[in-house]
Amino acid sequence: MIALLAIFAHVAGRYDANRVLPGQPSKSALRADFDTIPVAEGDFPVNEISTVERGGVWKVARNYSTTRPSKSVFDYYQKALPPLGWHLADTSEMTEPNAWIKFCKGAVSVILNTQQTGSRTIYYLGVGWTNHSLNDAFCPNDRPLDSVEN
Repeated sequence: MIALLAIFAHVAGRYDANRVLPGQPSKSALRADFDTIPVAEGDFPVNEISTVERGGVWKVARNYSTTRPSKSVFDYYQKALPPLGWHLADTSEMTEPNAWIKFCKGAVSVILNTQQTGSRTIYYLGVGWTNHSLNDAFCPNDRPLDSVEN
C-alpha cells in the first residue's frame, strides 16, 4: 500500500500545473502574441478571449464570424501573419468542411480553423504552445512548410 502511494505521488508530481516546462512561454507572452494578430474588417468575435492550460497545452483563443468564405479567411491570414514573423507550417485540405491552417514562430503556433454555417464562416483563432509533438499546436522548429522535405 505504501509503495502504491509512493508511485501515485511520483506520477502526480509529474503533472504539476504550476511547473514551468522547458521552452514554455508565459501566459502574458502568449496573450501578447494573440493581441498582435489582426482581424479583418467586418469580422466580429462571437465569444470572449479564453486562456486554456490543459494537458500540456497552453493557448489563448477566440472564435470569430464573417460573411467571407473560408478560402478568403485563409488568404487574409496567409498575407497578414508573415510580416509579423509567422510562417506557414501545416494545412489541411482546403476542401474539407472544417479546414485548418497552422503558422509557427519559434515554438509558438497560430491555429486557424474554419467552419461554414450557411452564409457565414465561423473561425477559431488560437495562439498556443505545447511540448507534445502529437498535439496540433506543436511547432517543432522554425522552418517554413516549403522548406520541409517530404
